Amino acid sequence: MVTGVPTVTEKTLMKTLLTATTIFALCASTAAAQFITPTGSFGALPAGVTFGGDGIPGPVMSTTLGNGSLLVLGASQRFNNAPLTNNGAGTYFAAPGTDINTVNPQPGFARWNFNFHISGQNAGAYDYRLFYDFNPATAGLQSSFGFVNLLGSSFPASRVVQNSWNLGMSFLTTGAPGVTPPPGVFNALTAGTYSFALVAYTPVTTGDPGKRFSDEIGRVAMNVNVVPEPASIVLMATGLIGTGLVVRRRRRTTAAARV
Repeated sequence: MVTGVPTVTEKTLMKTLLTATTIFALCASTAAAQFITPTGSFGALPAGVTFGGDGIPGPVMSTTLGNGSLLVLGASQRFNNAPLTNNGAGTYFAAPGTDINTVNPQPGFARWNFNFHISGQNAGAYDYRLFYDFNPATAGLQSSFGFVNLLGSSFPASRVVQNSWNLGMSFLTTGAPGVTPPPGVFNALTAGTYSFALVAYTPVTTGDPGKRFSDEIGRVAMNVNVVPEPASIVLMATGLIGTGLVVRRRRRTTAAARV
C-alpha cells in the first residue's frame, strides 16, 4: 500500500496553501469555543476517493454539502504497519510508537496516517480548514488546534484535493505556507485521543477579512484513539496481578506473625 502520493501535484497543493497564507496573514483565527467530535456518516470509501494513494483502506467518515461537494476523513496504517480498527462511529484505534514499516521508515512518524478528501464540481465555491492536534489532553477544543487553510478559489480544474498525511511530517510541526501548527511538537509515543475536522466555510472576498472562516457551512470529523498494543495491555495486567499476589502474601505473612 502506498500512502501520501497526491492526486494533485505537490506544486498545485502548495499553490493552494500559498494563496491561503496571503488571506490568513490579514486575519486571526475565528474558531469558536467548539469541540471536535466525530461528525458525518461512517462507511465504505465513496467512489473515486483514493486519498491520492494506492490501496489506502476505509472505512471513512464523510458528508455531502448542500452544493453537492463531498468531504471525507479517514485514518489508516502507514504502509505496512499494523492495520487500524474502529468503533463503527468515527473513532479509530491505533498503536503508539514510531513508524516501523519496511517500505520507507520514518522514525519521527506515527504508525498511522490521517487522510482527507474534498471533491465536487462546486467544491471551489467554499473555503476549507483541516484541523489537527498534537496534544491528546486538549480534549478536542478546536481553538487549540492547528489547521491547514485550503481555499476553493485555488483548487485545480479537477476540483479534487486529497492526501494522506502523518502528524510527524515537518510542515505540520514547524508550519508552512497556509499551515498554522498547534502548540508543541508531535510525539508518536504519546497515547491518547487525537481529533481531526475538515470544515467548509462561505468565502468572504470583500469587507472584513477576519470573517473569512467564521461562517461554517458543514464539517466532517473523526478521532484517532492511540492506545497500547494488546500485548502491552496483557503484560501490564499480568504485572498488576503479580503485584496484587505479592501484597496478598505479605498480608497473610503479617497476619500469621501476629497469631
